[in-house]
Amino acid sequence: MFKKLLALVLFAGFSFAGVTLPRPTGDVPFTVPGKGPDNLTNYKGKVVLLEFFIASCPHCQRTAKVLSDIQRDYKAMGVRVISLTFRPEDDAAALKKFADEYKTNYTLGMIDGKVMATFGQLTPEMRPTVPMVFFIDRNGLVQAQYFATEPMMEEMHQAENLRAKLLFYMQQAPAPAKAGTARPAKK
Repeated sequence: MFKKLLALVLFAGFSFAGVTLPRPTGDVPFTVPGKGPDNLTNYKGKVVLLEFFIASCPHCQRTAKVLSDIQRDYKAMGVRVISLTFRPEDDAAALKKFADEYKTNYTLGMIDGKVMATFGQLTPEMRPTVPMVFFIDRNGLVQAQYFATEPMMEEMHQAENLRAKLLFYMQQAPAPAKAGTARPAKK
């Protein structure tokens, strides 16, 4: 019974009350230290596990190993893990220190806090907790999103839960290209 309930919670995607799911990713610019500007639109055709985090957050620090394992195991299958900070104090130097200390193998970058809030459909009434994770399918649609305080993100089952959700979106085929349009270049 517990496994059936867990599966229902994993695939329901109801985590943020008042948000639209699924929804197009849209234009979401961010900066990758040492590489420059990037945008979530560049990842259409990939399954993206997007995280918003704070470098000094202990839960985010523990999640880094889970995300590194996921990137290692699924990168060849078209998965991209992207973690973005949104606080000014989490600058390029802080990200380098984070990457070195937690041995990350995925994209670390910085996003404007207002862009992050708009993308996450966060309202002033919400009390977001980090890490926040978003699952974006190959068609560039945000399919699910979770705060750190939700059952999906409980540390004891976090790796298992994130992998199960990710595998679900990996199995979905991308929408066929419209006549006269080209597929985006692969990253």
